[in-house]
Amino acid sequence: MWEPNRQAGMVIVGAVLFAGTGAGCRQKPVVKEGDVPPVPVQTVTLYGMTLDEQAGPKQVVYALLRAIRDDFLASTPKERREALRREMQLAATDVLEAINRTTMTREEFIREVVDLWTPTVSHYVHDFETEWEKAEPRLVVGPTRPLKGLDLETERCAVYMQVDDPSGDPAARVVMSVYLARDKGFWRVTHLGFRHDRRSLQPDTKAQPVLSPDGASQKRGASGA
Repeated sequence: MWEPNRQAGMVIVGAVLFAGTGAGCRQKPVVKEGDVPPVPVQTVTLYGMTLDEQAGPKQVVYALLRAIRDDFLASTPKERREALRREMQLAATDVLEAINRTTMTREEFIREVVDLWTPTVSHYVHDFETEWEKAEPRLVVGPTRPLKGLDLETERCAVYMQVDDPSGDPAARVVMSVYLARDKGFWRVTHLGFRHDRRSLQPDTKAQPVLSPDGASQKRGASGA
């Protein structure tokens, strides 16, 4: 499980410093630096989801994976800019600022982190659902825990989804992890990764509010059962 203090900072900062070495092999349309600046964390509506303070981690991750898919499939700078803007709207900007231990400015660091999201998981975009009804049962929410070790007092959690390799080899399946933290009361994303331990796919038994795209709320287990 992700520890959001020094370990998280090392993971994110290390990934940013490694960025430039060629993560991802698909040539993407170029978006100029500064074209998609960080934005304040606030309520946004993406892919039919109203992502306010009541929205749960699953809804945020569903929107993120849709945006990453759009980013990967973008064929023009305009399409990629629009996808990046959606990704940026889902970033836990205050948490990322607190993690930053580089010489980059706040804006530069957040942009570098968000730029890494698509190449990190692009190998599996073929297995990202584009319908909430299909995506929701596949997303497993881990336990919510205090976020410690930063100049912030908030919560963090992770959402897991098993994804198939394009080869179709069952042995090549992996568990994708999306790490989130509460930022100004909103669940937002810090970074992505993978786990080989499929025990992550065991749902958290604590009931959580789950919102449907139309805003209806009901209590159910994190597995969506």
